[in-house]
Amino acid sequence: VVGVGSTGQISIRARGELFTDAEVSATADPTIVIDPDATYEEDGQTYSYADEFMIEYSETIEQWVACAADLNGDGVLDFFDVSVFVTDRPDYDGDGGFDFFDLSMFLADFSAGCP
Repeated sequence: VVGVGSTGQISIRARGELFTDAEVSATADPTIVIDPDATYEEDGQTYSYADEFMIEYSETIEQWVACAADLNGDGVLDFFDVSVFVTDRPDYDGDGGFDFFDLSMFLADFSAGCP
């Protein structure tokens, strides 16, 4: 839980893709307000809410390069990424359906590895 009045920098990622890097400020409401002019406070502290999401404050941002085959977003290509692919059956190639071409593209990305 982020204390009211706390501010800092967050990165929001899902399945390995970066959605935003932003300054944030906590309000009295259970929301986070994105504020590009905010200042850093509480560097290095991590807050979590009901094991559903985590916010880590930092004065620095690590450059992060997305890896398409890292489906669980842990930064490592392994069995767990293949498991997500097999379980979720994603439209990996974006053509509107799940078929051999999705599997082929995923395996090519997986074989290429991550930077």
